[in-house]
Amino acid sequence: MNDDFVLTRLSMLETRLHLTRGDVRPRRSAHESMAVLVIPRSGPLRAPLLMVMTRWSARTAPHSGADTHVVARFDDFGDRYRREVADVLVGRATRPSCAPEARLRRVLDHYPGCALAVGTESGGCRAALRDGRTVLCSGTLEPLESWPAIFGSFLYGWLSDELELEALTDAVVIFGALSDDGPATGLEVAGRVEITLSPGAAVKGVAS
Repeated sequence: MNDDFVLTRLSMLETRLHLTRGDVRPRRSAHESMAVLVIPRSGPLRAPLLMVMTRWSARTAPHSGADTHVVARFDDFGDRYRREVADVLVGRATRPSCAPEARLRRVLDHYPGCALAVGTESGGCRAALRDGRTVLCSGTLEPLESWPAIFGSFLYGWLSDELELEALTDAVVIFGALSDDGPATGLEVAGRVEITLSPGAAVKGVAS
């Protein structure tokens, strides 16, 4: 079960971050974590924020202030236990017989312990939240199938820190891989995304 746990840690960017462009895919290197850089352009958030996501293992000590959650695939029927205990469920949202939004809502109904469900669709990812809202992520992330789990963990960590989703809709949001095994921390950029929010009951935090 160790590899099912994901640690997220959100902090203000206090040191210089070197951005480079490359062929970035979700990785599990001991010295590299996935990260999302959020640069606010309005609202109460003023300083850039960095969300770092790493998979927990026996060799990975949790950072102070880190949140831990479980990610699983709702379209992987080989491991029912992981789906039942997951905080974030990801998979393909599109189906010939079901619209993406409806399928994700069914996933939430079927797994009451899940906080949010994320699916891939044409042009990006869609996340359904328990309070009725929907978050859309569109951009240049490739390959698209690799990124819903990262997007889901990012949203889960953001809500766990009781931050407003509205702050993301006009911010610069950059996904990438963070490496700190050298003298300077660097972010290998996978792409910039736009986040839009469909209305629902505006509730802070993550539903359990």
